[in-house]
Amino acid sequence: MYKHIVYFLIGCPRTGSTFLYNILKTKKDINLLPKENHFFLTSKIFRKKNYYDTPKYQLNTSINYYLKKLKINQINYDINTLYFYDLRALKIIKKNFPNSKFFCFLRDPVSRHYSHSMTQIKKYFLYRELGDFDFPLENFYNLKKSMVFQNTMLSFSNYKYFKKLLKKNKIKCKYYNYEHLFMKKINYINFLKEIKVSGYKKKNDERIYSLKNYPIKLYDRSYYGKIKSLVLKKFYKKKINDTLMKFKKIYPFNTMKKLFFKNSKNLRHFYITSINIK
Repeated sequence: MYKHIVYFLIGCPRTGSTFLYNILKTKKDINLLPKENHFFLTSKIFRKKNYYDTPKYQLNTSINYYLKKLKINQINYDINTLYFYDLRALKIIKKNFPNSKFFCFLRDPVSRHYSHSMTQIKKYFLYRELGDFDFPLENFYNLKKSMVFQNTMLSFSNYKYFKKLLKKNKIKCKYYNYEHLFMKKINYINFLKEIKVSGYKKKNDERIYSLKNYPIKLYDRSYYGKIKSLVLKKFYKKKINDTLMKFKKIYPFNTMKKLFFKNSKNLRHFYITSINIK
């Protein structure tokens, strides 16, 4: 049992955690741990082969490794969206850090999945030269084949089930609605004050902290790659925007809403084959 105070900012993916992390890392008077370090994660939440969806487990590492990153005389911040789905990890945290607090972000499942889909399209252009995407671009338009609809993130949208699970196991957690937080910037400022973070003002431009507008560049670290990025910047920007617009037109919002509101315990048996898309 350790006396450190750790604020765990958890919840589902695509709820503004990167935006929050980019704000916190500019504050020199707080101790921010590496984002999504998954130190206490005990189960394989996402069963994906892509590197950006595969957690790097630290559980077998000594607790001293984690303690070295903490400071006893101030609040420590750990942003890990997957802890919301891992009850065992939360119990381990509660046992080791009784002074810790949990703040959870939730977002409308359809808008969250849509946001994730758009991000995958952007990543397709940024990373495809590294071989992370081995499917044709047209698959984004063929919804039955599209990887964005097969992503296991869809299995974790039954918030009531997970909230009930936490309450039953006496894990105290304060919940925040993504739509409410970002509807008015003052709501986000008040939230930051609640987690003891100050200095964030209304005049700050969201684009400074958000990754919703990915930099248009190819991830080729060579000199040739940098030249290529500069030369093709406008071409890729137009290509990405055209693809996003086309995908937005075909995204079945109404169909997805019906699926997300099905009465299922954990939605783990969700498959694209159950969707009737023309």
